[in-house]
Amino acid sequence: MDHSNLEDANPGVPAAGAEIKNKVLFKTAGDYAILTAGGAEQERGAAKIILKEEEISFLPDNGKALNIDIREIDQAAADDYRVLMNLKSGAAVEISRLGYQFEDFWRHFSAAWNAVLIDIFLMKEAADKGSARARVLRSGKDLGECQIQFYETSFLVLPRESGLFKIFYGDVDEMKAQNFKIALSAEEENIELSQMGQDFDFCAKAVNAGMTAISLNAQTQIKEMIPGLDSLGVRQLAEVMRDGRCVAKSRVDSLAPGTWEKIEDFLQAAGIKEEYDYLKSLGGGGEIYAGVKRGAMGNLSGDYAWFLISLKDNNAIAMEASSEGGSGKATYFFRLVAPLEFEAKKNDLDREVQKTAAAVQKCVRRINFRREPIYLPEEKLQDPKYWKYKFVLAQIPELRFLREIFIGRALHRSPEIWRKDVQKLLEFNAAAKDGAKWRADGDDLEPPAVPEQNNAQNQNET
Repeated sequence: MDHSNLEDANPGVPAAGAEIKNKVLFKTAGDYAILTAGGAEQERGAAKIILKEEEISFLPDNGKALNIDIREIDQAAADDYRVLMNLKSGAAVEISRLGYQFEDFWRHFSAAWNAVLIDIFLMKEAADKGSARARVLRSGKDLGECQIQFYETSFLVLPRESGLFKIFYGDVDEMKAQNFKIALSAEEENIELSQMGQDFDFCAKAVNAGMTAISLNAQTQIKEMIPGLDSLGVRQLAEVMRDGRCVAKSRVDSLAPGTWEKIEDFLQAAGIKEEYDYLKSLGGGGEIYAGVKRGAMGNLSGDYAWFLISLKDNNAIAMEASSEGGSGKATYFFRLVAPLEFEAKKNDLDREVQKTAAAVQKCVRRINFRREPIYLPEEKLQDPKYWKYKFVLAQIPELRFLREIFIGRALHRSPEIWRKDVQKLLEFNAAAKDGAKWRADGDDLEPPAVPEQNNAQNQNET
């Protein structure tokens, strides 16, 4: 099959000197088949295939072109010289008969798909620290040879046959680099990198440097927040609060007695102490959690503070976070147990509080402290501008859990309106018989418009 003389089927070729967006990456020809959600073949034929940065086009001789946005692809796999792309709609497209260009097509497609996924999964960081290739074991599963892309606070693993994932240095509890292998214990999973060849030292230094920077960054912030705390106390507290982790007051009191008041002072400086005090007054002495994080290294964007307060009498836990310029945009509330179970469990909710707090803190750090994926209703997710969150939902079980138990949010329009909305929300939750959501009057569930040039900080505001 001759692929060398394919016409450029892109009618939108920019004028000379213009910036090329969504540029063509690869052209070939082969067979395609469209499969319904039930697996039935709907259409099949030969076509010219144009792969671009953000879409793939099929141009059959019958003139019925098909354009697929790469963001619509839920899964993709290559086997027996065929490529199968499963779409979010449930349908699928199969590509075959690519001849000797199969490997090149799959390589270019994988790179394009991963590039889109990096943005979709909110993984892109400004500081690129280099890349390498390694064989990867993830909790015992062999992912084969993968590309490893290092950043300042994390690294990405891009397998050839499965979806990419991200490891935060702040999540790594232990690292061992020996016998040309790097073993990492990261929260609930273990990662092993091997067969790096001459890049072993580079990879080991990159991971070590990332972990060290996270630790030192946390210690510096703890020292500034709690002046006079001894170095070992700083190290212990920084370990449990590293990378924005939200830690329980009881844990802080056990590690560094008498220092919680300093954390409360930090909430005051962050502009969310008034909300903290009010919600604390409703909490009846329930557990309180707080987290702090310095702006991303290399992109100093100020300090970020957030807290969780359990409201056990109201079957809820509240989350508040600061944003640029101090204060918060809204307070978010989550149910502890199903409404019909509350009466039976209301005197024994400590485990539910811990479970929900752990899910909240793990989730918000995974989604880079965005709140949109949590509160946007299903109908909003059908809007193409929010499609990316469907991918996030598929990857983060804690996010699916939070969306399920999300009650609603109280916007900060004024202190008086905010308090009234908090009361209305809690009254609504007390009367609820199912997983119904509450919405304040005038809340259109749209994130505020933000200047493009300040996007790094604005990601924390919605």
